[in-house]
Amino acid sequence: MPGEDHSDELRQIEDAIKTARTEKDLGLFHGDEESYLERIKVLVERRTALLELPSRPSGYEFRPTGRTVAEHWASLSTENKNLLLIKMGVRVFYDVTKGFPDYRIEWGDMDRIERLAQGLELTVT
Repeated sequence: MPGEDHSDELRQIEDAIKTARTEKDLGLFHGDEESYLERIKVLVERRTALLELPSRPSGYEFRPTGRTVAEHWASLSTENKNLLLIKMGVRVFYDVTKGFPDYRIEWGDMDRIERLAQGLELTVT
């Protein structure tokens, strides 16, 4: 399930409320009292609405697919194979500065690779 997080907007609203109050307290607000109160009212209403929205992290779960890694891999396009390796954190480093090719592979999240090898598919939740 995709995550839902409104903390950035909430932080911006809190900053705007604090700024408006500071401007008013320092006499920097050059409007009438009614426009100041309307400005604060709109910000507070938005903050209240944001606080009422659900907040949950994104996540994933593994579900059996009935297919082997080889079957899954064979069904992927080159682009999707690349995306899968990137998602699993696999990285290849290649160096020819010493006059001959040298490479190193980082296998990324081995738990995810092991689950894939067991015929489980990553499903974003």
